[in-house]
Amino acid sequence: MLSAVEEELVGLKPGESKTIEVPPEKGAGIRDPKKVLTVPKVRLMKKGARIQVGERVRVGNEEGVITLVMGRTVRVGQDRASRPQQSFGW
Repeated sequence: MLSAVEEELVGLKPGESKTIEVPPEKGAGIRDPKKVLTVPKVRLMKKGARIQVGERVRVGNEEGVITLVMGRTVRVGQDRASRPQQSFGW
């Protein structure tokens, strides 16, 4: 868990709810557009990848996560800020 989230949970009583916004610099970092790739589905399928959001894939020498499936292509985020956001039910 991010330390920024832990800090916000201090003092929260059982049953209470709170909306927490974590700024990029305290979370996954600032999104780098150079680390977001559009890749043909066929290229990943030939390597045995399942084409679904959240699937970890290898593109060249880099590892990333599929963030969007669009027709014949997928978007792959190679940095933490480009990956799908987590939602916690507290």
